[in-house]
Amino acid sequence: MYALGLHVEDKTVKVALLHRGKKGIEIDLLRTFPLEAQEVVKPLYILSPFLADKAYAIATGLDASDVLLRETVLKLTRKRAILAALPFQVEALVPYALEEIILLPFLTPRDKTTTDVSLVATSRTLLEKHLGACEILDASPDWTTASPIALWRWAEWIFPKERSLLICHSGEEKNTYVAISEGRLKGAQVGSKKRLESDPVFFGHEDETRRSEASTFFGVFRCGA
Repeated sequence: MYALGLHVEDKTVKVALLHRGKKGIEIDLLRTFPLEAQEVVKPLYILSPFLADKAYAIATGLDASDVLLRETVLKLTRKRAILAALPFQVEALVPYALEEIILLPFLTPRDKTTTDVSLVATSRTLLEKHLGACEILDASPDWTTASPIALWRWAEWIFPKERSLLICHSGEEKNTYVAISEGRLKGAQVGSKKRLESDPVFFGHEDETRRSEASTFFGVFRCGA
């Protein structure tokens, strides 16, 4: 089974095809398609000869500006009880009506009676808007994640021994910053691309081949000594 990732940013659509091989995750394809005002590019149609003999699932991601990261602590340990309590516990933390809240929780046991909960939250309205944009590309996602989660997972793949990192992803028009502490996703922010170009403290980890294909720069910073 292959995973086909689609990422839309401003005037481009970026596509990555991955699969899990004997040596771990392998990248089979990286492509960037322009989005012209007069005509919408259909990446799946263009790539159909290449994808014809492959079973794949489509993954897309909400932009970091469309999700909120929150943390809470619950005096619960059973997963089912935590999931049942969360919508009511976070109502004061998330600025959406209860019926609008969509939560993706990450649970970390603190002790025998308490669980630390890291939350990625969005609204049904924002998710529906994202899915509507996918329909224009004739893409129906099997999975929808968020860019901070994708960058967090990418860091775990590329730097498995590092527990605390600050990641900067510089796209076509903006930067996405993600903070990871002790293996947990702690924060995410979207900023101007000009900041990266003018700030001398930033440095990058680059793969020139992949950068030329995907027009993407990743800056990775180790936190702590």
